[in-house]
Amino acid sequence: MEKSKSKKFDIVGIGICCVDHLHLLEQYPDPDSKVEALDRSIQGGGPVPTALCAASRLGASSAFAGVVGDDSDGSFIIDELSAFRVDVEHVIRIDNTQTSRASIWIDSTNHTRNVVLDRRHTAMMTPEDIDEGLMRNARIIHMDGRDVEICIEAAKLAKAEGAEVSLDVGSAREGVEHLLPYVDHLVVSSTFAYDYCDTHDIEQCIKAFQRHALKSCVVTCSNEGSLGWESGIETLRQRAFNIDEVIDTTGAGDVYHGGYLFGLANSWDLKTRMEFASAAAALACSKLGGRAGIPSFEEVMGLIRSSCSPHW
Repeated sequence: MEKSKSKKFDIVGIGICCVDHLHLLEQYPDPDSKVEALDRSIQGGGPVPTALCAASRLGASSAFAGVVGDDSDGSFIIDELSAFRVDVEHVIRIDNTQTSRASIWIDSTNHTRNVVLDRRHTAMMTPEDIDEGLMRNARIIHMDGRDVEICIEAAKLAKAEGAEVSLDVGSAREGVEHLLPYVDHLVVSSTFAYDYCDTHDIEQCIKAFQRHALKSCVVTCSNEGSLGWESGIETLRQRAFNIDEVIDTTGAGDVYHGGYLFGLANSWDLKTRMEFASAAAALACSKLGGRAGIPSFEEVMGLIRSSCSPHW
């Protein structure tokens, strides 16, 4: 694809996007049972685009590169990203294909969820779809590692122009070890870390990731907080923030990434990035779905101040 003349963005994201159909239940149903929903919502989903929505609302400039179908769901995704001020010029619509859709059931009693992703009849991004100009005109490239070949190609283009690469991995990804040499900032879930590092010792996971040429790495552990490391400093622990009522944790990790990326774009140190990202993720849990609860900068700072954090 020819080079674009797009402006320089703080963050460019590349990865899967879908439409989330969310149902809030009192408790996940037993087999062959029927239950009534407490609430429902339809929102855009996907780790990378949700992180971009969060970073954009916080104040960063962002763009998304991905593919959608030529259906109404594809239009919905583009419209919602635009509403969050995420640039969608490089979202590609593929004729005669469907947009990915996720069905999500949230257990409000146990604060758990079950997700079914439907990617039948959906188009896949190819290396030829990568806009070289967009990759080279980003300060940070953020990706989900689902398609290692495409992520490596995008990372090479971006790093050739001095951009940094951020990777979000929530669960096992085939071939991700080939992508890690191109990553500067690794922020992953404990689920992935424990599987990849073959240990349930989070500090050992951090040490294992340090063997790669990373500038920073963070392992998130849901309501137990996060553990992070940055070149030249000791490992840091960040507690999880409490909010008045947790409705749904869908997308909380993605919003964490959005807050972390916003901090990177503003050259914050690791401690500040982790604290800010943790507060943003907590606030995201106050609403149903990954996008509805994305907080503003002022709301994140308000939570940090009200929690008497000594750092700010």
